Order: sequence, then structure tokens, then C-alpha cells
Amino acid sequence: APVSFLGKNYGFRVYFRQALAQGESAYVAKGVTSRIPGYYLSHAVRLQGKVLGVVVSKISMDMIEARLGWHNGHNGHLLTSAIIADPRGVVLMPQNQRFQTLLPLSPAERQAIAGEKQYEGEALPPLALTRLGQVKGMTRVRFAAAPDRTLFEKAYPMPGMGQLYLYEDPARYMATLWLHAALGFAAGLVAVLLAYLAMQRRSSREALRLAIEGSGDAVWDWDIPSDELRYSHSFAAMLGYGDNELGHVRAALLRRLVDPRDAGKAEAELEACLHGRVEQCIAEQRFRCRDGSWKWILSRGKVTLRDDQGRPLRMSGTHGDITGRKQAEEALQESKNLLSAITGAARDAIILIDDAGNILFWNAAAEKLFGYPAGEIMGRNMHQIVVPERFLGAHETGFA
Repeated sequence: APVSFLGKNYGFRVYFRQALAQGESAYVAKGVTSRIPGYYLSHAVRLQGKVLGVVVSKISMDMIEARLGWHNGHNGHLLTSAIIADPRGVVLMPQNQRFQTLLPLSPAERQAIAGEKQYEGEALPPLALTRLGQVKGMTRVRFAAAPDRTLFEKAYPMPGMGQLYLYEDPARYMATLWLHAALGFAAGLVAVLLAYLAMQRRSSREALRLAIEGSGDAVWDWDIPSDELRYSHSFAAMLGYGDNELGHVRAALLRRLVDPRDAGKAEAELEACLHGRVEQCIAEQRFRCRDGSWKWILSRGKVTLRDDQGRPLRMSGTHGDITGRKQAEEALQESKNLLSAITGAARDAIILIDDAGNILFWNAAAEKLFGYPAGEIMGRNMHQIVVPERFLGAHETGFA
């Protein structure tokens, strides 16, 4: 297998499309490159509601089978044989029956499998299983490989994977043993898969944190009942603090760093979000740095957990340093004010038009000279308003 998959398009895989549409997915397939069958767990990575990508973890089928102690469909905890098959009936475990099918696949099923490249290169022959009828909730089955032997079959759902089928010789069948064996086996497999799913989700959260901090923003998480705030190290560095000086603080203490001129509006935005009037809280506010200087911070956040009564329990978001942008805005406004003062004091008419002759600027002297207030004339065509009609042609020719 190649060292890197960068640049390769795996959009044909169902687990990518499902994660983008639903947030997460579980899927079984054979690796297109590695040729190793596995259980794929995918999770969408989001930032402020926008999907950045999909994190995927793959668990080898052979590893799962070995972890469960299987050998050719037998498990040390079961006095029975077992098969795990996907929703179309393709056998995934045990290894010696993998990529055979419980029943013949239809042309439509084979076309769907080929389109997803789910089991590329596999013929998917049938096991030639015949179902003979029901007995006390159990299905009597017979395999072509053993035509003289009848088995009891019981199916259990395996979310994200398919079905678990247990097969027992009727002469050895005991209901209590069957029930406890099935439950114990399913619990063991589910425990393995849930452990990997938790690991995958942690990887997804870590990837999201790295993506956010790579953009220069900091991550924060607020436990509302305890008022405890957790910040990434980048926020402490943003304000000039060391890693251990601003890691976990009370929200009430951090509010003391906010400039009183911005606090009222920021609190109003926060209250609206906590009470569900808006989905996202967005506030621009000045924070006092460790050295006493001020930085403009853009804070974004949303409630990520509420109780049964709708009360907010947890809120998460980002902080970004927008000091440079604010300084540029202030400098631009100062330039505009200076220009306005100069043109306002000028005795000559000063008019600014675009290439089409539409008026962009009209000073006070122009108002007096032509009699049009700036609010009325802005955006209109100067040639058609100020130039007499009999001179319009020559005027436009001269401007051309």
C-alpha cells in the first residue's frame, strides 16, 4: 500500500457520502488499495457548522476475528457455529467463508456492490443455503456442503455491519445456552467496535482542534453549571499568558478582562444564544492582555448540550485575534474623515465618477454649484444630469 493517500478521490465510498450527509457512518468493505477487508468508521469534521472533511478509521476484519477468538466460525465461548454477513448477505466472518453469500445475489445487488467498489475482485459465490421453515422462532436451514445435516439458524442485528447468524445442531440445542451464548458473543463484538468508535471520535475531535488552531484561532469549552472554562494554549498565548496561567478559569473571572465598552453587547449576544433565540453567539470584544495592552477578539460559540427542559449545560466555540483587521478599519475611517473634512472645506466642486459616468462622490461645493443634494445625486449618471442635452454628444465624445 502507498505511504500516503493524499490526492486520491475516495468519494465513491459510501462511508464518505453518509458521513457528509448524516454526520457519521459505519460500513464494511475490502480496501481498494490494500485489498484488506475492514470495518470503516467515519465521522464528519465540522467548524462552525461547515464540514471541513471526514475522518475515517478502519478496523481489520481479521483483527476483529482474532480479538473474538474465532477459528473458522467457532468461538471459545460458544457451543455453536456463527456467521456475520452484511445487509446483502455477503459473509464477512469467518475468514474461511468470507466473500461468499448466504443466498445468490441479484443483478441489482451485484451492480450496487460494483459501483461502490465494496468487494472489488471477488466473485461472491453463494454458499447454497436452503431455508426449510420455522420451528419455535428458529429457522431450519441446510447447506449444500452438508446436504444430510439440518441446523437451527437464529439472526441478530449488528448495526452498521449487518446480521449475526448462529447455527446449532438441533440435537444439542438448549434455549438457555443459546440465548446466553448469543448475548455474550454480541456484547463482546459490540464492546470491541464501540471502543474503536470512541477512539475514532477522539481522533475526529483532535483533527478538528488542530484544524481550528492551524487557522490561528483558539478553542474554548464552557461547562455552564460549574462555570468552568477550558481554553486551548493558543488563547493564553494570544493574550500573552503562559500555558498554565489561563488553562481552566471561571467564566466570571475571564469577563473581567473584557473592555467595559464591549461587555454589554457581548453579554446580550450570549444571553440570546443561551435562551435559544439565536443558534450562534458572535461577539467582537476587546480583551486586556497580560502586559496591559488591548486586543480585539472575535468570539464565536454555540450551545452543544441541553437538559430535558432545554436548559443549557455546555457551550463550545472559538476565539480569533482580529486586532489587525480592527486597526485597518480604524485607519480607513480616519482617512475617510480626513478626506471628508478636506473636500467639505473646498470651495471648488469635487465630483468622483466611475467609468460609466455614475457619480460616486459629490462634495458640498458641488451641491451649491449644481443645486443637487449629495443624497439625491449619488449613483446617477453625471453626463445626463449636469450636461445640457445639446452638448451631451460632444461631452461624451470628449470623455471617451
